[in-house]
Amino acid sequence: MRLAAPSSDQMLLGAVDNAVDKAAALDKMADAVDFQVNSIKMLGKQLIVPVIALPIVVLTCQISAEIVMTIAKSAPAGIWSGFNKFVLILAQLTNDYWFYTLCVLLGITTVFIRTLPRWTGKLRLKVENSLDYSLYRDYN
Repeated sequence: MRLAAPSSDQMLLGAVDNAVDKAAALDKMADAVDFQVNSIKMLGKQLIVPVIALPIVVLTCQISAEIVMTIAKSAPAGIWSGFNKFVLILAQLTNDYWFYTLCVLLGITTVFIRTLPRWTGKLRLKVENSLDYSLYRDYN
């Protein structure tokens, strides 16, 4: 038998099937679904600022890398040591590999989002102790 409800709600439906007072169980289930919908709406509203800020941060990083590379052309070689050398290398990497870096970050994010609900065992428990994944678990 195939259920029409999302997989996240099937556990709730199973609890309603096993409940003695099905009416009270359905009321509790409706409250839980309302809470889930409201939580997802709240999360969406909270993500508006990061979604707007991310392109601005990326553009700022790209402009900064261009500025550093322009300075590197006219600056004496002696100043590129220590932290300045790190900044120069970071600027070169940003200018040369920004597209690949973006693709890798999007790929890793996509893999984690799609696979996390399917993880089991000790690795899942260790990953869920981190702040971002515990937030994901709470919303899921």
